[in-house]
Amino acid sequence: MNFSSYFLIIFLSLLVSCAGPVEESYDDISSNVVDLDSSSSEKAPPTIGSESDVSAVGVGPKPIGPNRVGQDEKNPSVWALVLSPGLNRVICHAVAVRALYEKGIRFNIITGSGMGSIVAAYLAQGTTPEIIEWRFHKFFQKSEGMKPFSKNWIERVEKDLLKDFEGKKIQNTKITLLVPVYNELEKKVDYLRRGDLHKSLLENVNLRARVPGKANSVIVYDKLDSSKLISVGAQKIVEIDALGRKVKFEGSADYLFGIYGRWSSVPKEQNENHYLMELPIADFSLDSTKDLPEYLRMSYLYVRDNSVDIKENYLSRN
Repeated sequence: MNFSSYFLIIFLSLLVSCAGPVEESYDDISSNVVDLDSSSSEKAPPTIGSESDVSAVGVGPKPIGPNRVGQDEKNPSVWALVLSPGLNRVICHAVAVRALYEKGIRFNIITGSGMGSIVAAYLAQGTTPEIIEWRFHKFFQKSEGMKPFSKNWIERVEKDLLKDFEGKKIQNTKITLLVPVYNELEKKVDYLRRGDLHKSLLENVNLRARVPGKANSVIVYDKLDSSKLISVGAQKIVEIDALGRKVKFEGSADYLFGIYGRWSSVPKEQNENHYLMELPIADFSLDSTKDLPEYLRMSYLYVRDNSVDIKENYLSRN
């Protein structure tokens, strides 16, 4: 083999290795990484949906020393990001968060419900919004024509979205991740901070797997209570709502109308510590990707142009 042929092989190998998406975080995301207590990796995490007592499920991070989770001397304020459910609409969370990142806004705690929990998990492990959007585009292509929450749809979610979380723990993400589940025994929403990340996300999106006595998908039962985030240390909350006040489906979805209709009808909270951003995508069917580029564009521009107060508050937090 002459030198030119050898060089060509090396060049093509490098080209192929660089062609795939690179999992990387934004340059300054480490400034808001939250350290969990040092013993968390040594403790046996609660098994979500196990035969064990669901009341043992941990509710959010516990205070660490004199400070609560996420606090440090450089960043005394703790910011939480909450992502709504919304089936296919949750891809708009990615461009919405990208707009916030471009403003320099970072988060110490991230949580989400339904399909929004998957976006939250990606963000918490440091995946960029651009790669999250790409992941969902691939999922939409392969799940086209499938009925949401059917067996083959759930299998597609596992193969295309949840495979990145196999073997990972909630407590080991780069940014504190809280995974909401419905506590069947106590009839309330709990936030998991430890346990099997893949399994907890699967149970969060599998609406039909409702088993008494186990932790089930939160969106079947109740809306998230943001006051719980305040109780575990969050001082400012940014909630991105992709569901809005209008529920629309392309296909037959009587069962889902009831679930999402109940969520969309709940009064939205907003105050000086809770910023609510309702994305302007109410006409986008939850189970469709028709006109998706336009809804992504609208979501990005909306957050970019309506996050002035959030940015000013964030920058003045010291």
